[in-house]
Amino acid sequence: TRVGFVLDSYVTMRDLSYQGIDTIRPDDNGALCGGAAFETKGCATNDCSSDVNNGGSDGRGSVHVTIENVRLNDYYFDQDKKKVGAPIDGNTQCEDYQCCFCKPNGVRSTQVGIWIPESRNHRGTRHFFANNVVSRSNQADGINLHGKVMNATVQNTHFSNTGDDTYALW
Repeated sequence: TRVGFVLDSYVTMRDLSYQGIDTIRPDDNGALCGGAAFETKGCATNDCSSDVNNGGSDGRGSVHVTIENVRLNDYYFDQDKKKVGAPIDGNTQCEDYQCCFCKPNGVRSTQVGIWIPESRNHRGTRHFFANNVVSRSNQADGINLHGKVMNATVQNTHFSNTGDDTYALW
């Protein structure tokens, strides 16, 4: 289930806090496996191999999106911080995907902080701006900009305790 905001074009998200409640990174396949607090429109899969788009969108990239002065996954952090990075027996059998982070870690947070997915149109997502965004934990990536992203600025951000990449650009 994707829980968060799927942002269309000409959208500003400013001066807010958002708390995710996922405690597991489900069915980890080496790719993203869940929604972000903030996503632009695009494909629901990494490579657009299915006809499904995120949030019921048209899958075409968003333009002129601003995310500013945002705090993610901070509400429960003091209660959960002892669980961050704690070993969980049998949770790292990733060679054959028997149990690759398949057991709950108890840390309440989003899968991803900010996700710009691959889009169906050739122009992609353009004019993206993220400023002063802080996240205390994520089950997967902090910020992931993927496929056909042009004119993006990410500044004054802090992402810690990510389950995968802090920042990914591909």
